Amino acid sequence: MKHAPLLLVVAFLAAVPLAPAGDPPIIIEIPMDAQINIGRPGTADSPNGDAIYVPTWNTEDYIEFRADEPEGYCRLWINGLDPNASPGYYYGPYIDFWLAGFIPEDEDGLFMAGHSSILEYDCRYRQGPNNGNPYQDAPIGNRLYTYIPHDEYQGWIQYVWPYQTGPGNQCDPKPTGYPEWWHVTIDLDDMLADFWCDGTPDVHTGDNFDLASVNRMRFWGTDWNGGVLGPVDDWIDVKNVRLTLYPPPCAADVDDDGDTDLGDLATLLADYLCDEHTEVVAFDTNGFEAPDYVLGPLPGQQGWVSETSDPDPNDPYVYDDPEVINDPTGAGMGQVVKFDPADGDPLGGWSGASRLLDTPISGAVVTFEWDQWRADLGDNAWVADGIWDGWWAIQWDSASPQAASAAYFSGWVPLTAGQWQHVIYTIDLSTQLATVNVDGTEESAYFGDDDVDGFYMDVTTTGVSGDGPLYLDNLVITYHDVCPVDFDDDGDTDLSDLAFLLSDYNCEPVWP
Repeated sequence: MKHAPLLLVVAFLAAVPLAPAGDPPIIIEIPMDAQINIGRPGTADSPNGDAIYVPTWNTEDYIEFRADEPEGYCRLWINGLDPNASPGYYYGPYIDFWLAGFIPEDEDGLFMAGHSSILEYDCRYRQGPNNGNPYQDAPIGNRLYTYIPHDEYQGWIQYVWPYQTGPGNQCDPKPTGYPEWWHVTIDLDDMLADFWCDGTPDVHTGDNFDLASVNRMRFWGTDWNGGVLGPVDDWIDVKNVRLTLYPPPCAADVDDDGDTDLGDLATLLADYLCDEHTEVVAFDTNGFEAPDYVLGPLPGQQGWVSETSDPDPNDPYVYDDPEVINDPTGAGMGQVVKFDPADGDPLGGWSGASRLLDTPISGAVVTFEWDQWRADLGDNAWVADGIWDGWWAIQWDSASPQAASAAYFSGWVPLTAGQWQHVIYTIDLSTQLATVNVDGTEESAYFGDDDVDGFYMDVTTTGVSGDGPLYLDNLVITYHDVCPVDFDDDGDTDLSDLAFLLSDYNCEPVWP
């Protein structure tokens, strides 16, 4: 009987007429066939106020506007001014929406966080006869930037790669090169977009980016083999850049369809009385202490399985499994697990182990928590939620600074060698957002998985200087339910959340 009032609310709202359609989107079209300069003060990257440019720090690439086709376009010559420049990444063309006049002079950025706001453009990539591996590495991607005010950097979001001619997991075939054009469409608020169809998101964020305030974008990609057979003679062409920007979403739009209606109310009622305060321990190593663990190889103890690389007859180096040892750091940690791949191996094997859970976890917030000590940060340390089936992250030898990622190669937190550090990974399986926290500093990134199977770690030899061990201790895996309709963020779904939704009912997005 306690739910009867909610049923009456549903019956009442079913008879309420729908609100009129929301405000139309803002359409911004940038032809890219000519320079835009409306006379606003320049920025550090574009001192003369040009809205389409290559930054002053990029001395290798340059742009030109061409009209040799019915629709004009912008061409970026890759390393075009310096035939001796080493190939690698290209940067540009950039577009500054404020310099172009699409943002009022007294405002900071464009609102791009509306439901299904879209970036579109036509592009193509030409790789010339001096390219050592033509069209096997020819991607075009995008970054959007937040600068507040117009010249103070805040952060970025990148889409990698919506255009790519090379081999691999691709959602659709691309033209195999010049002169065919390809139309790119990017859903700007889709943080799980998988342009490669390989099960992992290809959208990454950095620093303090705000999709609600965007004032610059750039095209960028790689050209690793551009000048292998002679001077670099590659370029990309871009035309018909178009933004379709929708107004701010309704606050209670749970199903993300652009309004608040019976679908959102049904979602709330299905989640009603959800409570995420109860934490469940899925696996606890108890500090790898006796009697659960004895000194010696970790595989074979408490369900751990070896993930150490198989012996290679062409590699004289021997890789040992992780082993339980007494803490050698003098910190009094008791028994710890040592991961230490063979030092100096140019072929790069690894030492690792995994431990699957008795039952996979889904629809929850999962936490991996442990202490670690690293003699140096020259080796790669990989972690995953099982045997590489979804989420994974890395402590990367060549990150700058050397750091731990939140998911894949995104969301970096610096590490410190020679001391014990506390590492916490929070994996939200409802939003597919992963957060890494190292001694209180944290970053986040999206991943492409909907369950957690267990824990995997390996340490891999690399060419970066340093081959010291990683010591692991106090690994614990916990989880708690997630309430997707917890509007007031108090850990449950109750009448206060219902009241919030009802106050937003029949909302249609409108521009402020």
